[in-house]
Amino acid sequence: MSETAVDRVIPEKKFNQLLRAYTSTRQKMQALAGDIGQMIADAVEKNFLHKGAFGLIAKLHKMDEMKRNDFLRAFDIYRERMEAKEWGSGKDMLDDESEGAEGGEPAAAETKTAEQVGEENGRKVARGIKPLAEKKAPAVGMPGAEPPTDTLQ
Repeated sequence: MSETAVDRVIPEKKFNQLLRAYTSTRQKMQALAGDIGQMIADAVEKNFLHKGAFGLIAKLHKMDEMKRNDFLRAFDIYRERMEAKEWGSGKDMLDDESEGAEGGEPAAAETKTAEQVGEENGRKVARGIKPLAEKKAPAVGMPGAEPPTDTLQ
C-alpha cells in the first residue's frame, strides 16, 4: 500500500500537545514582551533613555563580534558622508564650544579620557575646594521647599 499525503499527517494527540505548548509559550512571551516594554518606557520617562539609540545598541549587542564590527565600520563611513554633505557638522546640540565644564574655560578640542578627568579633578582638589555659591531656595515640590501657598482647593 502506498502512502499518500493524508497518511503522513501528525497524529491528533501530538498535534494537540504541540498546539497547547505553542499557545502557552506564546502567552508567556507576550507577557514578557509587555514587561520589557514597560521597563523601557519607565527608563525613557525617568532616566532619559533614548529609545531608538537603545534599540540599536540592543541589536548590536545580539550580533556576533565580526558582524558587529563590520556593521560599525560601514556605519561610521556612512555617517561621516552624511555629516559632510547632508546633515552638517554633527555637533551635539548640548555642547557649547565657548565654555567648558568650569564656565569660562574654553572647551577641549579632544574628548578627555576618564584617567585625564581624574587627574584634572585631583589637581583641583589639591589647590583647594572653592566655596559654594550662596544657596538658592529649592523649587516648589523639591525636598526642603516650602509648600505652595496658592493651592487649588
